[in-house]
Amino acid sequence: MGPHDVDHSVAARAALVGQVPLFAHLPADALRAIAQQVTPRFFPARHILYSHGSAVQQLFVVHTGSVKTFHVTAEGREQVLDVLTEGQFLGEHSVLTPYTADHYAQVVDAAEICVLRASDLKDLLSVYPGIAWAMLGHLSTRVRHLDRTVTALAGDTASVRVARYLLDAVRHAGSESFRLSAAKKDVASLLGLTAETFSRRLTELEVDGVITLSGQRHVTVADRDRLEGIALGRS
Repeated sequence: MGPHDVDHSVAARAALVGQVPLFAHLPADALRAIAQQVTPRFFPARHILYSHGSAVQQLFVVHTGSVKTFHVTAEGREQVLDVLTEGQFLGEHSVLTPYTADHYAQVVDAAEICVLRASDLKDLLSVYPGIAWAMLGHLSTRVRHLDRTVTALAGDTASVRVARYLLDAVRHAGSESFRLSAAKKDVASLLGLTAETFSRRLTELEVDGVITLSGQRHVTVADRDRLEGIALGRS
């Protein structure tokens, strides 16, 4: 099944929009205004939302599923930049200026995504400036995360990177049990590791009783204190 609009009433769309952290703080009239402009769409796994060099004129807010952003190196290898899950968004550059993508965005797990045209969002921002403050807050969090990632790639060991990723996943899921945000090879790329190294570190953590693994992507943290110690560089 290819991409298609999801048929929701305006009231249902308002309820959907209200579940997105970016908009959750807004009053009911603002949620209804956004609901009249937003288009909930279903995208199958592996669908390309936009490509390097394409004009991006929409804001994409992930409601379910996940999306990865990545570069393709001169050697043809994917370098994952980020994996976005429920409540996160991309395409925000298009709101400020005409934007030509310098990377790719691809659906990882089949996703329902709220799509909002940049021109419509600009109109909403003029009436509901709280949306802009919420966007700035989310972008600030993302920048801090990227700064930490760059620092980790420069000096942290593989074990520290994996432990920090798992702790971030726990915080995002609100549970000790969660599903990896993408395939192991993509998470490995995000962390600057080979797929083999990432899998080996997960196996070592399982053997040591720190985590348990189930299937390809399900993880349960069994000893959070020890995982936090590893993330701080303590064995």
